[in-house]
Amino acid sequence: MSKLPWYKTYARDSMIATMHLSHLQRSTLQRMMNLAWDSGHCSIPSDPASLKSVLNVTDEEYEHDIKPVIAEFWLVDGEQLINPELRLQWITALASAEMRRTRARNAVKVRWANAQARAAKYGKFPASDPQNGHETAKKLSH
Repeated sequence: MSKLPWYKTYARDSMIATMHLSHLQRSTLQRMMNLAWDSGHCSIPSDPASLKSVLNVTDEEYEHDIKPVIAEFWLVDGEQLINPELRLQWITALASAEMRRTRARNAVKVRWANAQARAAKYGKFPASDPQNGHETAKKLSH
């Protein structure tokens, strides 16, 4: 399962790009994208038997409806299918999430270092301005 619970879909762009597809093809494309996103590596197996199973389609539907969708919207990378636009979004989202985690960790380190420095200097956690509703200072217990 992916660490990223959602991806962007631009309704108008999606409607325009899939206007020529049948209902089965559009719903299958969406399902394939959902499966790829949730896979943890933003790809799905290219093996026809696996695809038919997870997409719940017959051999005839696979040949007639799914193969054209794969040819138009997916790239084969070894034994995996990759949707280039979705993969780019996934890589960008992972990098952004990691950057936010790193910033949060660094902010915690700075706050903790500042609290320890204040505690060493004053022998207690200094109180903020009481007018702002903060508690009074508490002695550190060592």
